[in-house]
Amino acid sequence: MEHGYRVRGTVRSLKNKEKVSFLENLCPGAQYPLELVEADLLNEESWTAAVKDCKYVLHTASPFQFDNPRNPDEFIKPAVDGTLNVLKAAANAGTVKRVVITSSVAANWRGERQDGICTEDDWSVPEKQESIYERSKTLAELAAWKYVKDLPEDKAFELCTVQPVGIQGPVLHKNPGASVDVCIKLMNGEFPMLPKFYFPLVDVRDVAEAHIRCLEVEEAGGKRVIVFTDNVFYPELAKWLGDEFKPQGYNVSTRVMPNWLMKFMSVFNGELRGMRSLVGKKREISNTRMRDLLGISPTNLKQATLEMAYSLIEIGSIKKTSKYKGPNSSSLTAGEN
Repeated sequence: MEHGYRVRGTVRSLKNKEKVSFLENLCPGAQYPLELVEADLLNEESWTAAVKDCKYVLHTASPFQFDNPRNPDEFIKPAVDGTLNVLKAAANAGTVKRVVITSSVAANWRGERQDGICTEDDWSVPEKQESIYERSKTLAELAAWKYVKDLPEDKAFELCTVQPVGIQGPVLHKNPGASVDVCIKLMNGEFPMLPKFYFPLVDVRDVAEAHIRCLEVEEAGGKRVIVFTDNVFYPELAKWLGDEFKPQGYNVSTRVMPNWLMKFMSVFNGELRGMRSLVGKKREISNTRMRDLLGISPTNLKQATLEMAYSLIEIGSIKKTSKYKGPNSSSLTAGEN
């Protein structure tokens, strides 16, 4: 909307006033007001009205949590069938030029390269993925590329997929997802000790910008684009938060967990089990296409992490302490890279 587009968004229910009003007030200075329609990933017919007369489609929705669900179809079915339902509607609309899908770097993990760097040419093998979420993202992207490849010429459109790593950065509403939940638990001291693994991370604003650039950059059509800034050691991320917020009265978790204890506890803890494969591994990931094709310079991750925490306090997801000074007191200069 800030770029001047006329935007139609989807929600599962227009009756959910908390989510609807938030979206409607998100960009008050926009040239066009936001239009909202109801749609559900598993309801193919609901997407006809959603994409009617659209030139571009951004498909971002997919279920996520660290722990594996008991029924894999809880993730896989909405991820795969939902993606195909959106693509079918785009093909039938007759006006769509390009579709951008939010995939995940999880769809690249198992590719083997001699230089050891993960790139957009690499593909995960779904059957080898322990994480059901990662498997669902891989299967959904594979299904999307196959569907577009098989389209007849009179229904064809361009496809581009954006592949984020873990996401940091400020939040805008009080409906935290799994990535935000980690920050909340760190700030509240809910992790007695921290596993020794590296998080590949990127700022949420860089991810959003990548989606827009994938619409506007002609050469992005038919491409996969990884959005990645750097690997951050989990205890180091906690130290950033501790240095900033412990003086403001927050009991930030900073103790480090031995690897043997992490492996033992993962047997009983679903979240740790989902992170088990990350212990001691620093995945090398290329962001050349993000930088060179889309022209995006990654945002500083310390800045993104602190801004995430401050935003969570400001919207009430984390309680304010008596010593809280607010984001304007932050030692990190806005815009630092």
